[in-house]
Amino acid sequence: MGLDALWEIAQAAARIAQLQLLSSEIARVQDGRFIVVDYANDPVDLRFQPHAREGMPPEVAGGIAEAIARFLRQ
Repeated sequence: MGLDALWEIAQAAARIAQLQLLSSEIARVQDGRFIVVDYANDPVDLRFQPHAREGMPPEVAGGIAEAIARFLRQ
């Protein structure tokens, strides 16, 4: 699907914003380019569905928590 560039964009956003935890809003347009809509949301909205309509699904939160735990174990 060609999403590897998202890692580079996110790392650049984190470096510029000097944050270790952030969320970004990035769109992929029809010609394949990525457009950064909002490069650093801080604080990150960690509310869950169904408590917050725009919150994240619990499965996604679990995956993020596992990724953070793996990172911290390194």
